Parts: sequence; structure tokens; C-alpha cells
Amino acid sequence: CVRQSAEIMLAELVMLLKGEPLSKAVPKKKLHQEISHAHYDPDCPDGQNDRAFWWYSMIAGAEPLPFTERGRPLLPARMGRDHGRAIELTGKLPETVSELDAMVAFAQSIRQATQTEGALLISRKMSLRGKLGKGVAVGPLEIEQPFLVDPDKKNMAAHRILERTLNHAGDHICFDTSAAAEILEPIFDEWGVSPNQIGFSYEEKDQPHVQVNFATYDICLNVFNSGQEAYYQLCYDEDVIPVKTAKQIERNLLGLLTRTKVS
Repeated sequence: CVRQSAEIMLAELVMLLKGEPLSKAVPKKKLHQEISHAHYDPDCPDGQNDRAFWWYSMIAGAEPLPFTERGRPLLPARMGRDHGRAIELTGKLPETVSELDAMVAFAQSIRQATQTEGALLISRKMSLRGKLGKGVAVGPLEIEQPFLVDPDKKNMAAHRILERTLNHAGDHICFDTSAAAEILEPIFDEWGVSPNQIGFSYEEKDQPHVQVNFATYDICLNVFNSGQEAYYQLCYDEDVIPVKTAKQIERNLLGLLTRTKVS
């Protein structure tokens, strides 16, 4: 969203230099209301409802993912950590894919490449811009939410829970990964996972790739559906993920997305 905001500002500067009128901006009151709605308050009914929703969505538990090449310490998720250089693997998917199928295939590809099993805790990025209606707006209008993704295609119950969570995540935007890391820290410590290790985003847009300089996750998959075509960007921290492992994850992902769908 920082990049999107910069692009909006650049476009408007160009319009001003050309003597063109600027596009209508989102009213300040509306913008502040939407940002306020995304703030987590543990004492208010909405905050308690959001916390309960995510609690039950993740109660089955995640299994840790081994990073044998980790070169930097993993701090508590809400504090962030010193990330290494981001390496990108980009390309075109064999066909368009649903968000559910992409998330499950991503989890499967990671487990296969690392020869491990169990559900993964993934941070899903979601833009709040759609809630603002018409008009342009500049700001950090993006949140990250914790999702439990089971790579076992035979576990239909887990996939139905994931499908339900995806369908209703937009109604529970207060409880993001930062709040989860703080409120559910004892549970994450028991599982041995962090909601910021693995990232995922799914967007309907025409610009398939975003340049990233420093990794914000150990590994992150961005999927872009553009009309009848789909693209991917697999970004990983070179201090954490070996090149061989990252390329194997990419091969697994492309192979899985050409097979039978989950839904």
C-alpha cells in the first residue's frame, strides 16, 4: 500500500504538471472512519467478536516449518526482525486459480519441498481500499490476517473452514496478525510458529509484479488474476530460504495448480 500511495501521488503530480484536473479524493471523514474500523480494541464487542472468529479459525493448530539456513534470529512477530535481501521468482500460471486453491497449493508446495507435514500459519494481506468507495486515497490501507492452511487435500473439513474464513475475513478486520501475535503469543509459542514467517496475497489487477528490495517474510506468494490470465510472484528471504528449496517450492506450486482443484 505504501507503493500504491506513492504511485497515486506521482500520477497526480503528473496531472498537475499537465494542467489537468485531479481525480476526486475520498472524503477525509470517510477515510478516517475506515482506518478506525480496522483498529483492534479488545474491550469492545466488535473486538471480542473478531478475536473469537480468528480463535476458532486457528484452533486446530499449526506445525513449525524448519528453516535450516536461517541466518538471522526470529523475534516476536509484532516486533519484526532484521530481514535479508528479497529474491523474486515470477512467472505466468497455467490458468486462473481461486484464492482457496492458491493458498492450499502454496502450503502443499512448501511442505513437499521441506519434507514436512502439518498445517501452516500464513499471513494473508488484504487491502481496505475497496471499502472506501469511489475516489483516490493515500495511506497504509492494508492489513494482514492470520490463516491456518492445511495442505492435506483429503482433509475436507479443514478446507471448508478455510473457505468459510476467506468468505468472512472482510467482516473481521480488526484482529490482524499484530493483534494475534500479542493476544495468542502463548499458543504460537506452543506451536513453534509465527504469523509473519509466511505471507500470501491474492489480487485482481493488471500489473502482475511489484519490485521488492528487502524481504518482509521468510517466504511470500503473491497471485494476480488479470482477466483470463494469472501471474505469480514468489518472494523469499535469501538469508533464510536456500535457493534450491525456493525453486523446488516454485516447481511444486506450478505442478499442483494444474491438477484437480480443492473446491
